[in-house]
Amino acid sequence: MLSRGLFFARVKAFQLGDPWEGAMGELDAAELRQATIYSQDNGEELWRAAVDDHANSLNSFGISCWDRSECESAAFWKIYVPLGLGVAIQSTVGRVQKVTATRNVIARAIDYRGHRNRHLGRDPLELLTTKRHDFQHEAEIRFLFHSLKMNSLDSKCGA
Repeated sequence: MLSRGLFFARVKAFQLGDPWEGAMGELDAAELRQATIYSQDNGEELWRAAVDDHANSLNSFGISCWDRSECESAAFWKIYVPLGLGVAIQSTVGRVQKVTATRNVIARAIDYRGHRNRHLGRDPLELLTTKRHDFQHEAEIRFLFHSLKMNSLDSKCGA
């Protein structure tokens, strides 16, 4: 990690495992549908443009996910590294922020209250740090790197 840097995956990689990743709040989506599809002659076109804008704003971020539990979890190893080809890195939020400070990396704990019956707004950081209650066992903290030039499948931030 010291020679290659900290890995930041694109949002698309997370959406393969969880289609709610980066989703709008349920109430925000309902209001957007009402303001576009149901209220405009070209509503479907406006809806698609808004959804594309939403996806583009999310895909300008790279994400590095960390578990903030006090000890390792055998279940995590089985779920996320089923072939045993991973490594565990122990650090602190402060240390990670220190080595990524020149890259404007933001640390945020995950809000596990989900998307249902909520307004989450349009802030990509809010959307990328909101998950369903089903994932609360992850006790996740995310480091988010904003880059308008994330063209490759991944981006790396030197550590």
